[in-house]
Amino acid sequence: MNPSLTHLLLLIIAISLRGPVAAFLLGFVNIAIGELIIHKYIFHGHWKVSKQTHIPDVTTRNPFILLHNKIMKFFNSIFHPFYVQHWLAHHKHVIIDTKYIGEHGECSEHLRLKTLQQYPKNTASLLNSSMGMDATIYGLIYQYALLVFTPLPYCGLVFWHDKPWSFLIYLLPSLLLPLSTIYHKYLHMSDVSRRKKIPWYFRWLLSDAGDQVVKKHFMHHHTNNDRNWNFIVFADTITNLFDSTNLEPDERTIGYMKKLGLEME
Repeated sequence: MNPSLTHLLLLIIAISLRGPVAAFLLGFVNIAIGELIIHKYIFHGHWKVSKQTHIPDVTTRNPFILLHNKIMKFFNSIFHPFYVQHWLAHHKHVIIDTKYIGEHGECSEHLRLKTLQQYPKNTASLLNSSMGMDATIYGLIYQYALLVFTPLPYCGLVFWHDKPWSFLIYLLPSLLLPLSTIYHKYLHMSDVSRRKKIPWYFRWLLSDAGDQVVKKHFMHHHTNNDRNWNFIVFADTITNLFDSTNLEPDERTIGYMKKLGLEME
């Protein structure tokens, strides 16, 4: 089914329910879609403007071309640092430094310093995201701000027009985005390290459902690193309607995890 039509049908169903239930469901639909857009098109560089290191000036007097160039420069200045910290840094780190990250939930100091030297123009982004593994408060704010490039804030205007408190309920599921960033590092730890270091409020990651989240995230980095873009809990139930490339963990994934010492109990 066409993604735009699917989204429209989901919006109609959610709005038809009315009230706080509709607000919450529609909020979850849109944060799932928003995370897919941010992760796939910005973090993984599926938008060319995210991937480009530099957009050169144009030599023309055509006002439309000049305006287009300025707009692309603006988007590039916002998107490219996220591409660097996630795709160029984090995705490489988890391959190069798998064992260390599996034990500590972060890359080694040597690799951290090497990455900072390699991308000096993106130092702030790398540090605010802990090399794409975690986030400072500034990193969380910057990541959350990317939602303005998704349908989430604009679909919410429907509820703001109805009742402002409904808009607040609509925004509640969007807290899953910064939350998933906070528990992200535990998805990279070995089963032994995860059980030792995980705080009580993330203990659900040790359940059978949590194991599936960990395995799917492992696939995202080691077996199909340009698939499974959405790691917000239960978001795949929505995004699978838009993108059939989300994959379920298989024997190959589990075997590779065992080889790297990241097997599940």
